[in-house]
Amino acid sequence: MMLGQMVSLDIAYQDLKDMKRLLKKLNHALEVEDEEKDIAHIHSLLGWSYRQLEDYDKALEHYIQSKEGRDSAWINF
Repeated sequence: MMLGQMVSLDIAYQDLKDMKRLLKKLNHALEVEDEEKDIAHIHSLLGWSYRQLEDYDKALEHYIQSKEGRDSAWINF
């Protein structure tokens, strides 16, 4: 499965309120060797996920890592 497909599946899991599975998949996506993966976007999704779980420390940690990966309107939003 390609990384883009994995991220799309993760967003579907979010719709199902299966946050633990979403976090597991996103963390796995960070570990996968893939030159085309968008690490900043994955960290952004992790930050959003942890924010939904009200784990603000972890959310902030991932948002900061996302920002370090690139500076874009999506990340800044």
